[in-house]
Amino acid sequence: MTAMHHERARRKRFARLAAKIGTQIRARKYVRLDLIKEGSGDAVMEETVHDARAFGKQPVHSLKRVLTSQSGVFGPWTYESPGRQKIEWRWLDSPTDQ
Repeated sequence: MTAMHHERARRKRFARLAAKIGTQIRARKYVRLDLIKEGSGDAVMEETVHDARAFGKQPVHSLKRVLTSQSGVFGPWTYESPGRQKIEWRWLDSPTDQ
């Protein structure tokens, strides 16, 4: 079996599994870094997605993300996004929303 043949089979299997679970995007690389700041003990989470694209032929208008934390990650979030992308952050059951 050649490397090209193996790669083609791997891509086909991935596409089948991704379609089965409703995958919306694919990315070349995802990095998540969780840090605990010295002194304050505050938690900082950094996420970076490289070369993210729609998985299918249809554009992805939004992605729902849910973050849970036992370390108490709260506060305003800032994002850098390329081009025409826009990221909004809303807390569920926030005291300021009531």
